[in-house]
Amino acid sequence: MGKIRGIALSCSLIASSFLAIAFSCVELVAYDSSFYTAHFEKSATSSRTGISAEGLAHIVHETQNLLKGVRGNYNIYVDIDGESTAVFGEQENFHMVEVAGLFRRFASLRSSCAVISISIVIAIIIFLKKKSAVFFIYSIAAALCIIAAIGLFAAVNFNAFFTLFHEMLFSNDKWLFPASSMLIQILDLEFFVKAAIRIIGYISAAYALLLVASLAFFKRSKAS
Repeated sequence: MGKIRGIALSCSLIASSFLAIAFSCVELVAYDSSFYTAHFEKSATSSRTGISAEGLAHIVHETQNLLKGVRGNYNIYVDIDGESTAVFGEQENFHMVEVAGLFRRFASLRSSCAVISISIVIAIIIFLKKKSAVFFIYSIAAALCIIAAIGLFAAVNFNAFFTLFHEMLFSNDKWLFPASSMLIQILDLEFFVKAAIRIIGYISAAYALLLVASLAFFKRSKAS
């Protein structure tokens, strides 16, 4: 009975902790302005779009404000060829407002998952006592395997990964843009590849730290 309970708690811990950690890592990348700037400089985004570095920085700032819920639309204006111009069209506005809504829902879910994860950790310690460290190690190892599988999928076929990701999150095809879309010109596929690498790296690092802590806890519990 204890083993079955431990497996159930471990599976619950994997699911809840993964959601909490994954979205936190997504936010780390989404709100890192230097990440955008570095990509724009390397990809010569200003030359390709006709938008100055200052204009691109403004777009990033307002995009982050949208994701944080500070603004409610994606009607952003910048100077292009000396004229104040609306950067994005109706479809781009619609999609990014949807993305912002997802960010707010996932932020709320992340808080709930964090509380659930802490509760499960306490439950495992209470019910499994000295065996709890083993279940923590197994749970984290399983989570790392899941992350590795996701990373491998993305590395082998990022287009398929990107498409599946969007099809899971959105019930419409408003996320499909022509190559001429300014949103695609600014945040191109290479940007999302780099973002995915960072996010997966951050998640892996978080679980690696948890694994080290669990191994230390196991060593300590075994000694006592």
